[in-house]
Amino acid sequence: MTSKFKTKYRAKELAEYLGIGLSTVWKWSKDGKIKSYVISKGVTVFDINEVLENLGIKDNFLEEIK
Repeated sequence: MTSKFKTKYRAKELAEYLGIGLSTVWKWSKDGKIKSYVISKGVTVFDINEVLENLGIKDNFLEEIK
């Protein structure tokens, strides 16, 4: 079964989703705190499930939804 939720986010979208600054997204990526995927020249995406898990907020987020 495929998910109806968006899973790949550009840096700006991720920053808005998490309520952080764009520069923070790039810093965390550079520092290895979150993983980015370069899909073409000038296009980098982040998997929201991985990001939430790496930040330790995935479980808390899912519990709030239930």
